[in-house]
Amino acid sequence: MRLRTLAGEGFSQNLIKGSRFCGMAAPITDPSDLEAMIARARADWPQANHHTYAYRLRDASGQILYRSSDDGEPGGTAGRPIYTILDSQELTGAGIVVSRIFGGVKLGTGGLVRAYGGTARDAVQNAGIIERPIFLPFRIRCSTEQLGLIEAGLHRKGWNVQARAVEGASAFLTISLPDEEKEPLQAWLSEVTSGRGVLEMLPD
Repeated sequence: MRLRTLAGEGFSQNLIKGSRFCGMAAPITDPSDLEAMIARARADWPQANHHTYAYRLRDASGQILYRSSDDGEPGGTAGRPIYTILDSQELTGAGIVVSRIFGGVKLGTGGLVRAYGGTARDAVQNAGIIERPIFLPFRIRCSTEQLGLIEAGLHRKGWNVQARAVEGASAFLTISLPDEEKEPLQAWLSEVTSGRGVLEMLPD
């Protein structure tokens, strides 16, 4: 399981029938990052009449969180086409702001949808797209006698221990790793503990 997101910031500008559309796409981790993007757009384009946006995030449980705004444009003509760019590319942890400086000519519903969607698409293209692994929490349960051996082996393999607990003769290690590394870890754990170590996936 991998996460598609933006490689960095991307900017775009389109001049359509006198109106200037200025796009900004960037990686974000929460809605406050999007608010900072809007503030930046307002500072960069104080003459803009609208600062429309959309974002798409994934929470700890894997659920998609999203929001969009037309910021005064006719309903569905700005925020929705911007969000469509994020959704169609399956991007998460990403936000887009498109500012419009009105040029005196009304573009109509279809014209606005194309202008906002096209400017958002260009900003995403300029930002670039990367894929990153999604890290999931796991717990290893083993005997205290095996604890030192397991910790040393995890360290050698680059699997970092985030938490450690001992309860009587049992020890528990919490680690975070990409889903695709679960099977290799399970096989290694079974080998070094002669099948006595247990790997459990924790709730997010």
